[in-house]
Amino acid sequence: MKASFNLVDEKWIPCVPISGGPTVDVSITEALTNASAYREIYDNSPLVTVSLHRLLLAVLYRACGPKNLRESRALMRDGLPVDAIRAYLDDWHDRFDLFDTTYPFYQTAGLSAKSTSSLSRLSTELATGNNATLFDHSNDQQPRALPCSEAARLLVATQSFALGFGKSSDARIGELEIKPPYSADAILLRGITVWLSSGNLEKTMLINLIPIPSCQNEVACWELDAPYELRDTVSNGQRVTHAAAGVADRYTWQSRLVRILPPQETGQRTVGDVYFTQGRSADKSADDPMKAYVRDDREGFIPITLNSAKATWRDSHALLSFDRQRFKRPQVFDHTANLVADGLLDCSEDLVVNTVGLATAPGKAGKFTLWRHDKMPAPAIMLKDVDLVERLGSLLNAAESASESLWYSARELCAAYLAVGSRKADPKATSNLAADIDPRRDYWARMETHFYALLRELPTDKDAASARWHNSVIREARAAFHRSADQLGQSGRAIRARALSM
Repeated sequence: MKASFNLVDEKWIPCVPISGGPTVDVSITEALTNASAYREIYDNSPLVTVSLHRLLLAVLYRACGPKNLRESRALMRDGLPVDAIRAYLDDWHDRFDLFDTTYPFYQTAGLSAKSTSSLSRLSTELATGNNATLFDHSNDQQPRALPCSEAARLLVATQSFALGFGKSSDARIGELEIKPPYSADAILLRGITVWLSSGNLEKTMLINLIPIPSCQNEVACWELDAPYELRDTVSNGQRVTHAAAGVADRYTWQSRLVRILPPQETGQRTVGDVYFTQGRSADKSADDPMKAYVRDDREGFIPITLNSAKATWRDSHALLSFDRQRFKRPQVFDHTANLVADGLLDCSEDLVVNTVGLATAPGKAGKFTLWRHDKMPAPAIMLKDVDLVERLGSLLNAAESASESLWYSARELCAAYLAVGSRKADPKATSNLAADIDPRRDYWARMETHFYALLRELPTDKDAASARWHNSVIREARAAFHRSADQLGQSGRAIRARALSM
């Protein structure tokens, strides 16, 4: 009996029940036909969480559109069309089996290489090969078998977030020998990915299902008989790539050619080995509905990236901005603004702006230092009202100015502390001490709570909310400076330095 793990029916997508309690795994069918019973999709890895959202959205685009705003309005009124979803999944049922010999889901049938890799190869955040490790202590020398459900989640995530750099493995697809070019970044690896969430998974799916005129003429990867034909190749020494054919293509992008080896024993539910090599390099055009972009003078629109030292809310004005010359905000924001204008979404509806990304070390594009899933509450009106967004940008600029002044004051404090008699402090020693006691970390951590209050209050009373924000900026900056100065102790030298820098 051949191995089978069909994602249409098997439980593998982690969802939080609307009634509370621990996360439960559900099938694709359950997630989409009973979506109102779940609050959200949640995996310990943010990379898996966002990749699963894109997969389910791709299924919906192929099953029910919408092609235009009229169809989108109908979906918002009537909810997800259960019959259409079931019919589509029935039609393509065989293409969702992890171990199908002809069309294995998100994989390349017949792929082989000189050697296999451990399943950790499928995860950007796990230790494998030359990849840097994020919060993990696994490695290729200590392979581990994983449940099929977890392997499926890693498979979906690797197609979105696989890390480029380095030589790709030569391989075969049946009798076809392939010598792929050097590995390239997957489609979501660079820049933050954004989606909106609401009270339950059904509403989240509907809000992010923006109208796409060509959506029902597009093709998802599982609908292709030979998706590997879109892989990168080399011709006359040049890399040959294929641009995105639409949203369904982007959301099911095959960044790697993969084949998970099926269980060896009948009934076994774990897998451990995989063949793995380069697939399609990322389409870098600024057309991904879940991306935010900023204009670069030389390169045009480029993705807004995650800053490891800066929470995403501090750049919320860039994400929300209506300035089409400088920014290209996620398309779901404009779609939500239309829903508010049509009365299909209450302007006071509490939405959550989700952003997921990886941050690199300064100057080292291939070394990732962290991942992060930030959640920023925002009333729906914030996505529609230009004046509110401009006011928000002004208020955030005031907070950034206070932060710069705080850093200048900290350097003055440290310079006065390290000075001996008439001899000035060494600039490098001053910078090092200021970095050790840097008051900005404390300041920004405390300002976050005030920011969320600002988002709640700004739509109802801009002037009062702005005044409270400015007061909070002044109060928290002063308090952060004093807490920073306290780290120097209470010696005469420290007290003198504080008096000179006030």
